[in-house]
Amino acid sequence: ALEVCDAAPDPGDIVNLDISNASVDIGATTNISINMSNDSEVAGFQFSVGFSPDVAEIVAVSTTNRTEGFSLSEANGIIIGFSLTGATIDAGDGAIVSITIQGTGFGQADACLSDIILSNPGGDNMQSFAECGLLSVGGELIEGCMDMEALNYNPDATVACDDCCQYPTSVTL
Repeated sequence: ALEVCDAAPDPGDIVNLDISNASVDIGATTNISINMSNDSEVAGFQFSVGFSPDVAEIVAVSTTNRTEGFSLSEANGIIIGFSLTGATIDAGDGAIVSITIQGTGFGQADACLSDIILSNPGGDNMQSFAECGLLSVGGELIEGCMDMEALNYNPDATVACDDCCQYPTSVTL
């Protein structure tokens, strides 16, 4: 039994990550943060950011005070951060990435990290734990006809109605 305990990671070696909660109107943008609590230096990271259900998209990513000088890259929700000069994220707590998102669909979604890879200055893998955040996409819900060919087209509608569009009828005399 002692051997099992010796192999268990020290809780201080586990890097904790979380995503901040946010709310945004559909079509508008807001920022969410990826936060890190770490007792050891972190030299680089990679993770996927996802929204379930899919109600938002990533518009941009940027560094924070903790990751100043890092290179950031994002594609298809995968974010990679590292330093070409050997800089590290010092031990501490706070945001490491700021993500600008745009609301694309109404509803609430879990904003979660997956496929997390963290490395220490020696290039070794670091253990991590991540907590999801909550994203609410709302705004004024206006139901109406969204077909521009219809007589009752509503340019302010944000949700299509069921069979409410009215079309001209052809009249024969």
